[in-house]
Amino acid sequence: MKQNLESLMSQKIFFLAIAIVAFSVLDCQTSDAQRKKRGLLSTPEAAEATADTPAAKTPPAAATAGGASKSPAGTTAAPAPSGPMDLFKMASENTAKQKAAAEEGAAKKDKGKDGEIEIPPPELLTLQSDGINIMAALFKSPNAEDPELAKVIVPIILIHDWGGSMNDMGPLAQYLQSVGHTVIVPDLRGHGQSITMENNPQKLDYRDFNRAQIATVTKDIEQCKRKLITFNNEGKLNISMLSVLAVGDMCPMATAWTLKDWSYQNVGSIKQGKDVQSLILVSPPRKFQQASMSNLVKHPLLSGGAAVEIPTLVIYGQNGSSAKDSSSIYNLMARKRPPSDASNKDVRWAQQSLYELAVPGNGDGAELLKPNPGVFRFIGMFNFYKISKNADNIPWASRESKK
Repeated sequence: MKQNLESLMSQKIFFLAIAIVAFSVLDCQTSDAQRKKRGLLSTPEAAEATADTPAAKTPPAAATAGGASKSPAGTTAAPAPSGPMDLFKMASENTAKQKAAAEEGAAKKDKGKDGEIEIPPPELLTLQSDGINIMAALFKSPNAEDPELAKVIVPIILIHDWGGSMNDMGPLAQYLQSVGHTVIVPDLRGHGQSITMENNPQKLDYRDFNRAQIATVTKDIEQCKRKLITFNNEGKLNISMLSVLAVGDMCPMATAWTLKDWSYQNVGSIKQGKDVQSLILVSPPRKFQQASMSNLVKHPLLSGGAAVEIPTLVIYGQNGSSAKDSSSIYNLMARKRPPSDASNKDVRWAQQSLYELAVPGNGDGAELLKPNPGVFRFIGMFNFYKISKNADNIPWASRESKK
C-alpha cells in the first residue's frame, strides 16, 4: 500500500513538472508574441543593468539593476563607446556612405549574418528652424521597413542640456534603437553643429543668447516632431506614441513644449497634437531663465486631477547638486499622483503614472546618461509599460490632409 502511494506521488510530481515546463514554454511564446506585437526587438528587461543600482523612491521591484551586460537577443548591437562619442561625425559618414551606395544602386541589406536583425547606422538630418540649420542624428528602428511592425514603433526625441550637444545622448539613443525605437537627437540652435544660418555667414553661439532667444529652442523640438510626422505618414512609426526626454536646463523647455503639444485641437478628422505619451526629465531644475519648472508641473496634465495624466519619469543623482531641485519637482507632481502599492509588477506599472529614479552617486544631467545599463533599462521599461503596452489604444493614423 505504501509502495503504491509512493508510486502515485512520484507520478503526480512527474506530471506536475511536465505541466510547469509546458506552461513556462507557452508563457514564453506568449511573451514573444506580445513583444513582436508591440514592435519591440526585445523587452527592455532583456537589457542587463549596471552595478549602480537605481534606488531611493523607485516603485518596489519596478526595475532593479544588476548583472552583466549583454545585447538584446536577436539584434546586432552597436559596441559600447570607449570614449567621447562624435555623433555628428558618425552620422555624417554613414549618411555619405548611404548616398554613395544609393547612387551605385547597391542592394540594401535587411539582415545581418545568421539572420540577425541589423541595426541601421545613424543618419544625419538637416532641419530648418527660423532659418537656422538644425543638425540632428536619426537612429531608425530596425522595424521601420516592416509594414506590420512599423506602425507600433514608439518615436523618441532626446534633448541635450543647455551647453551640451547631441554627443551626450548617443549611448542612450543606441540603446533605445536596439530595442526597436526610432530616435531623433538634435543639436539645439547655437550648440554643436547647429550654428549656421541660411544666407547668413554669422555663426550662432548659445552663450550669446538672451532670454527671448533661449526660449526659441522649443521651435527646434517642434521641427524634430515635424520630421517624425513625415515618417509617420510613410507608415514607418506612430507619431501618436511619441516620447520626449530632456536633460537639465532644457527640462522646462521640453515640458512647456509638451504642454503646448497637448493644447492643440484637431482640424476636422486630422489629429493635431496630444502626441506626447511620456515625458522623461533628467535632473530638472526649479527654474531656468524665465522658464519656471515649478509652475509648469502644476498643470493638471502633470500635477494630476485632469482626465488624462502624462506619464512622467524624473531621474537624478541621489547625491548630485540637482537632487534637491529634482526631488522637489517630483514631489509637486506626486501630491495627486501617488505611487501604486500593488505587489504585482504589471498592475503597479499600469496604475502608476509618475516615477522617480534616484541613481546612486553624485552624477547630474548628462553624466547619468553615459553608458549606464541600469538607467537605460529603467527608461526602456518606463516607455514599454506606459506606451508600447497601450499600442492597441493608440492606433496609427496618417497626418496628411485629404484633398
